Amino acid sequence: MGGAQYLMDISAGMASAAHVESHARILAQKYMQRQLIHYAGDIETMAYEEGVDVDELMQKAEGELFQLSQNNMKQDYTQIDPVVKEAVAILQRAAQNSGGLTGIPTGYRGLDDMTSGWQPSDLVIIAGRPAMGKTSFALSIAKNVAVDYDVPIGFFSLEMNNVQLVNRLISNVCEISGKKILNGQLEQPEWERLDKKLRKLTGAPIYIDDTPGLSVFELRTKARRLVREKGVKLLMIDYLQLMNANGMKFGSRQEEVST
Repeated sequence: MGGAQYLMDISAGMASAAHVESHARILAQKYMQRQLIHYAGDIETMAYEEGVDVDELMQKAEGELFQLSQNNMKQDYTQIDPVVKEAVAILQRAAQNSGGLTGIPTGYRGLDDMTSGWQPSDLVIIAGRPAMGKTSFALSIAKNVAVDYDVPIGFFSLEMNNVQLVNRLISNVCEISGKKILNGQLEQPEWERLDKKLRKLTGAPIYIDDTPGLSVFELRTKARRLVREKGVKLLMIDYLQLMNANGMKFGSRQEEVST
């Protein structure tokens, strides 16, 4: 009984520490699978209930799924060598550009000089008191980026519908007052300018979503689709405070908006 073969069989049947990372990854994935099964079962049970408020159920489903995805997000460490190479590559691209821009140009030279263009992963907040021109400024940048530089952008408008938003873009591009765009009282030279300059907007890579009360989960889903299908490089939201974060828990309104 026993012998060398028996010892070899015992050794082969033991888990090796060399594969501990792989085993841990499998355990984490199985845990997430159980969480998703539990989540789906709860939503299915509530969906069968008589008199269930579908809107509230949708918000609850979005919130819980968002929380699951947040828990599963992981940011691994990075050794510095590839980061240095990336930084040098960006530096070399900037050196080849006479304007020194490494990001998306806004069309405002002073702003571009300070930022070298808007960089990937940048979060830029345009702040100011009501009626100070925040939306007009954002639309002006959107027009410059999409029309003048042909960079695809996504514009989420939670305050105005898409026709109102495009009317303001037309006013900007055609240099016609917004009041005249609304009432249609244009002079003949203005009609001619409208006909000539409106062609700039036709075919421009501007994608507008005017869904009111857009939730965080919906925004993320639509943003990913725009990036994947349309190659969007810049997203604009007008404005953050109107977004819907139902289904998510926050300690204060400030924390909700900042999230």
